[in-house]
Amino acid sequence: MLPLYDAIAAAVAKDYDLVTDVSRIELIERGAFDTIARYVMKRMPERGREIRRHALIRPAGLVGALSAGFFALFTPPFAWKDFLGLDAAFHWLGGGKAAEVERLISSLYASTPELRRLREYISLHLQAASVAGAVRALAMSERSLQRHLEQQGTSFRQELTRARVQAAQTFLAESDEKLDSIARRVGCASGSNLGVIFRRLTGETPSRYRERMRG
Repeated sequence: MLPLYDAIAAAVAKDYDLVTDVSRIELIERGAFDTIARYVMKRMPERGREIRRHALIRPAGLVGALSAGFFALFTPPFAWKDFLGLDAAFHWLGGGKAAEVERLISSLYASTPELRRLREYISLHLQAASVAGAVRALAMSERSLQRHLEQQGTSFRQELTRARVQAAQTFLAESDEKLDSIARRVGCASGSNLGVIFRRLTGETPSRYRERMRG
């Protein structure tokens, strides 16, 4: 998701307001925290000059306090404030699109528990993910899994391809690894094979994506 944020930030005009919604976070995992911290420290000097205000929507309780404290550590060069809901955040920003944004966010979480579990399985087994492994992980029959994915408008192959391209985006943006090496890490047979699916899903080549992410 972090490379996706870079792509969006590069496409919008400067001096924009930013809304970050972490209200659905239930726990903070150390590895994920470290990744985000490195990203923020690297990008803040550049992105911070383009942001006018940042509204952080966080959950209540300890996780919410940690989320707010994390952003406070970096003393960004723009105004920011944390909120417990979208309405208050958009009121502070002076906009009236909270309901529309809430609908968009809800649609992103509309996937079923089975689909989320499948995506978790695939992300952990990119090099060797298989239908057989998935049905064992989800405790479903192969036919039931296939039927469920069809109902969700997707397939095992589509989910595996999507996960491999997303992982490749991260490696391309954050490392100098050669494409063949990245391909092996995400479970593709070769760099050319990765390049084909990468371009099909993103509309650009891996090398062009890396160049754009490096600015």
